[in-house]
Amino acid sequence: MMENRNATGYRPTWAQIDLDNLSHNLRQIRNNIAPGVRIMACVKAEAYGHGLIPVSRQLVNSGVEFLAVASIDEAVALRSSGIACRILVLGLVLEQDVPALFEYDISPTVCSMALALGLDRHARRTGRAIDVHIKIDTGMARIGIMHDKAYDFVRKVSAFPGIRIEGIFTHLACADTDKLLTLSQISLFDSLVRRLKKNGAAIPLVHAANSMGVASYKNSHFSMVRPGLILYGLRPADDISLDLKPVMSLKTKVIFVKNVKAGTGISYGHTYKTTRATRIATLPIGYGDGYPRNLSNTGPVLINGKRFTIAGRVCMDQVMVDMGREQVKVGDEAVLIGSQAKERISAESLASLAATIPYEIVCGIGSRVPRVYTKKTALPQDKRRRERAVCRIPVRFVDTPSLSGTPGIAADISSGGLKLFTADPVLPYRPYELSLEQRRAEPVRVTASAVWSRPAPGNRHVCGMKFEKELRDFKEVF
Repeated sequence: MMENRNATGYRPTWAQIDLDNLSHNLRQIRNNIAPGVRIMACVKAEAYGHGLIPVSRQLVNSGVEFLAVASIDEAVALRSSGIACRILVLGLVLEQDVPALFEYDISPTVCSMALALGLDRHARRTGRAIDVHIKIDTGMARIGIMHDKAYDFVRKVSAFPGIRIEGIFTHLACADTDKLLTLSQISLFDSLVRRLKKNGAAIPLVHAANSMGVASYKNSHFSMVRPGLILYGLRPADDISLDLKPVMSLKTKVIFVKNVKAGTGISYGHTYKTTRATRIATLPIGYGDGYPRNLSNTGPVLINGKRFTIAGRVCMDQVMVDMGREQVKVGDEAVLIGSQAKERISAESLASLAATIPYEIVCGIGSRVPRVYTKKTALPQDKRRRERAVCRIPVRFVDTPSLSGTPGIAADISSGGLKLFTADPVLPYRPYELSLEQRRAEPVRVTASAVWSRPAPGNRHVCGMKFEKELRDFKEVF
C-alpha cells in the first residue's frame, strides 16, 4: 500500500478508509428502518474525517438519495465533483449567499422569516422555486423555530410562491443519555407534523432520527432518517444492537529505534521515565495530525500484533513507544486505530481515554494525513450503470395535470430508472405515472419518482427518475 506515493506521499502515516465497511453499515441501517423510509446521510466535516467526496460517491452509489452537509461550501464541493443527488445544508446561510443555493441546486435549512423572504425574493427574481427544509427546535436550543411557533411559521412560508417546503426536521439533543427528554422531543415534533397534515400542509420528508434515533427510537424514523456516526461504524452508545464495522483505520510506520538505559526521560517534560533498559520506537504522527495530545502516556499502539503504550508526551509530529524487549525495526507497521493480528483499538476507546467523544477523534484527523480508500466488492449501482442504455425516448406524464403538456425526453434508461429532460421542473420525491412512448410498439407505463432535479441549459430541466418496480428486459424493449 505504502508504495503508492500518489496516494500517501513520502511520510509513512495514513488513514485507511474501508468503503466496503461503509456500505455494510448502510445496509445495517436499512435493515433497521421500515421499507420506504429514506436515508439522508450526514457527510459534513469531510464525512466525519473520512473524506467528503469518496465517501459521498460510495453512499450515492449504494442508493442514498440525500446528503446532509454543514455549509454551502461543502455542498458546492459535492456538486463540483459531479454528485447530483439532493443536498441539504443543515446550518443556516446568510441572505447574501442565497444565489449560490439556486446556482448549485442546494436545499437550505430555514427557521427565520428573514431568510424565507430572501429566498422567495430571489426565486421570483429568477423565476425558479427552491426546495427548503424547516428546522424545528423541540429541545436542542440551537437553531430552529420554536415548536410552539412552528405551525404559524410553516403556514406562512408555504404561501410564498418561490418556496417549496420539501422537508421538516428536528434534532434529538440527548438521545444517548435521556430517554424521557428524547421521547418528549419526538412527541412534540410528531404533534406538529400531524397538525400540519390535518390542515392540508403535508410535507413529504419528515426527519428527526440521528444515529441514536435510528438505532433505538423507531418512533423517530418518520419518512426519513439522518444517520451520521453509525455510518462510519462508530457507536453513540454501547448497547445498540446494530452490527457495525469501523470504516477508518489510522496507521503509520516505525521510523527510528534506539536502546536506552533505565531512568531515561522520554519526550517533552520527561513525564515518562523508563524503569528498565528498553527499546524506544518513534512514530511519525502527533497532535499536528489530530492525534490528541491528552493521550500522552496512555494512548495504545499496536506493533507486531502486540499492544504497547505511548511513552511521554505526544509531540506535534511524533510519538514514542516503549517496546520493552520486543524486536522492532524501522518500517514495521503501527496501528493507532484499527486491527492488527488479534488486537484492536477503537476510536471509541481512544475517546474514552481522551475524555472526549468518538466524533472528535475521527473528525480531528487532519488533512495532512492522506486517506487511502479500499474497496473489494462492486455495488449493485455500479453494475446497473454498466447496463444503462443510451436512448432518446419521448416520455409523457399521464396522471399529473400540471405536467400533462410537458414534453419529456429520456436521455438514458436502465432497469431501475432513467434520466429525463423536461420543459418544466419535476418535483423530487413525488410519484408520477409515466408513459414511455416507443415508436414501433405499445407505450410502456411505469411509476417513478425523481430522486434529484435541477435546471439544465436551454431553459430546460433534468431529473433522475427511479422506477417503483424493476423494469425487466429493458434492453430488448428499448
